[in-house]
Amino acid sequence: MLIGVSSYIGAKKKSPGDLGGHRGRMINVPDRRRAVELINEAVEAGASKKKACSELEISSRTYRRWTQCGSVKADGRPDAERPAPANKLMPEERQQISSRSMEGL
Repeated sequence: MLIGVSSYIGAKKKSPGDLGGHRGRMINVPDRRRAVELINEAVEAGASKKKACSELEISSRTYRRWTQCGSVKADGRPDAERPAPANKLMPEERQQISSRSMEGL
């Protein structure tokens, strides 16, 4: 009986291509471009930028960040340089652990 209830309370199913969702989710460049196109069309038709962004479930700040250089920026997280953690084992330590674990065999 619960299957049809969501349609009565106004909930809608989301497709995997929807932009909204949880914070921090990466959105690929083609989806970003399409979102920017849709927002720009809505603004040209008279909608506010904030309302157009909220319809796509992104913040107006996200829109500004995506378009700040004049074109749609790709997500920089995959290419970011990440320093080695401070507690990373040195090669000598790894060797010691490896040799000690082999002793037990």
